[in-house]
Amino acid sequence: MIKVESPKYYWELEQNTPEWLKARLGIITASEVNSIVTPKGAIKTGKGVDTYRNQKVSEIVTGRIADHFESYAMMKGHIGEVYAIESYSENYAPTQSCGFITREIEGVTIGASPDAIVGEDGGCEVKTLMPHLHVQTILADAVPEDHINQIQTTLLVSGRKWWDYIQFQPGMSLFVKRVLPDPVRQELIIKAVKELNVSIDASVKKYNSLASKLVPTEFVDMNIGTEKEIQIGEQE
Repeated sequence: MIKVESPKYYWELEQNTPEWLKARLGIITASEVNSIVTPKGAIKTGKGVDTYRNQKVSEIVTGRIADHFESYAMMKGHIGEVYAIESYSENYAPTQSCGFITREIEGVTIGASPDAIVGEDGGCEVKTLMPHLHVQTILADAVPEDHINQIQTTLLVSGRKWWDYIQFQPGMSLFVKRVLPDPVRQELIIKAVKELNVSIDASVKKYNSLASKLVPTEFVDMNIGTEKEIQIGEQE
């Protein structure tokens, strides 16, 4: 029998803030589960999994999350999310914000950052895709398989009964599809997370043992800003 603790909701935590990043340190999260489980539902192996494991190890041993690049498409996605949630709230059901959710399952903490919470039983995941992909989703009338792991993990972590997948593209119809828990996929996700967590723990111990014999260095913040900021600084 799977040992599952109650979900912990961080209602006041704002996403994409230093506090939010700190809460995610070393935790396998819903948006990252595709790193260890394929969209079709098989546990991954290989260099990609090793890279993700090492990312989590680095977070644990340094207490910091490495800088990550936000593409133009990602920035558009954040903007689209606001409009999508507004449209959903007006036409389907009121929503509320929640920065982060964690849940201990089989001794391993898993996290999820919901786009919105709906009532007592549901929530939302929003994606903003290119127009041709939006057409593809509407024609298929199904959630794209690339997003199934994230939604199933969020359902697992949140303990909620359903999750609405919302797909948005400005000027096109809002696509909404309700997703229910899939016990088979969730069991696979738990297995993958447990296996990776064992590897993470072993790697942390090995790193600490080997690093203790090396010369330590002091952390220096080497963020140099955007290209525009650099150019402005040079002109001054």
